Amino acid sequence: MSDQIKSDTTASPFGRPSAEQRLDAIVRVATELFNKRGVGGATLDDVASELGIRKASLYNYFKSKNELLYLCHVRALETRSAVMDFALASPGSGIEKIVAYLKEFRRVLWGEPAMFPLLVLLDVPEEYRNSEAGQKALALADIELERMRKLLKAGMQDGSIRESDPDVLIFAFESPFACLSQWHGLWSHPPGDEVHKELNEFIVNGLRAL
Repeated sequence: MSDQIKSDTTASPFGRPSAEQRLDAIVRVATELFNKRGVGGATLDDVASELGIRKASLYNYFKSKNELLYLCHVRALETRSAVMDFALASPGSGIEKIVAYLKEFRRVLWGEPAMFPLLVLLDVPEEYRNSEAGQKALALADIELERMRKLLKAGMQDGSIRESDPDVLIFAFESPFACLSQWHGLWSHPPGDEVHKELNEFIVNGLRAL
């Protein structure tokens, strides 16, 4: 079987995928497998099989499964951070910034080039959580949670978002995205981006002050 990673990314000017594009393909496939099977249920053999390469070839890009998990984790957090930057720079009230956040999140995940699937860590292994890489990733996750918490509180203060516990609101509207990440790709209908659009409507209507 060929060692060239099967990717839908555009080839480099040299006619072959660049190292960055190969790594992108690995992260995409690994993320999808981690979402669907859980971190413990997806092996490096599974990742290699999905890509059509030898497992040994994966070690050109990372040293261990934990390191691959970290790459997936950081990519998800960097995506969310960029979306939050966009939302905070948008004009308007707190709820208007939330609308901007959700619309940009949908555009980034489902646009061209599509970012989906985005890693949702539902079963972080203790070994990874206690590792240096895991601690760094979880610290970045805490930063993003705090930014969202502050945005929700600002919306409550300006009267555009209903009064509630920000942490409860965060988990309430993050949970559907976790489900979307897990079942994405299992069915062709309804399209994931259309489901995401409807989720956005539910979220905004649920957050908006009456």
